[in-house]
Amino acid sequence: MSGPNLRGSSPAIIHPLTRSFTLLADDRFGLPPGRHIPGSGSVPCLDFLRPINEHCPFKVESENWGDNVAYRYGWFLFLNAYYWESHEIWETVWMRCAVNSKERLLLKGIIQLANSRLKAVQGKNNAAQKILIQSRELIEEAFRGSPETDSGSIMGVKQYDLLELNQDYAL
Repeated sequence: MSGPNLRGSSPAIIHPLTRSFTLLADDRFGLPPGRHIPGSGSVPCLDFLRPINEHCPFKVESENWGDNVAYRYGWFLFLNAYYWESHEIWETVWMRCAVNSKERLLLKGIIQLANSRLKAVQGKNNAAQKILIQSRELIEEAFRGSPETDSGSIMGVKQYDLLELNQDYAL
């Protein structure tokens, strides 16, 4: 699979599973004016992202993910190949999860997934692969011990879908 067109004006659809994750995404803020790629000379749009973090509840739990605008906006950014930006948004969500919770592990795994994609865009494939493995391990750990029911999800995502997305990014 070829990488996203980072210079194009239209958002890049990055994966067939996008449809599965689109229901998570919240696009009310639109896309930032540009993607930040560290080392490329681009400048992060922190003024754009800062107010979005104010929409993150102080206590993040799996049950309130649907109302968590910051978490859902992170998915919108990720699905449009704004990996650095999604990482920044999700970091706030991660910090507001209970320590040692399945939500915190899941967020850390998703953050690492975004970080892996960013490294791949930068052409740092070895680093991307290493981080992708860490992402998979964190996602698996988040779901370990969780009852596999029909819903079988944490914060609106199913383990199978995340691991498939993770596997498909392997170089």
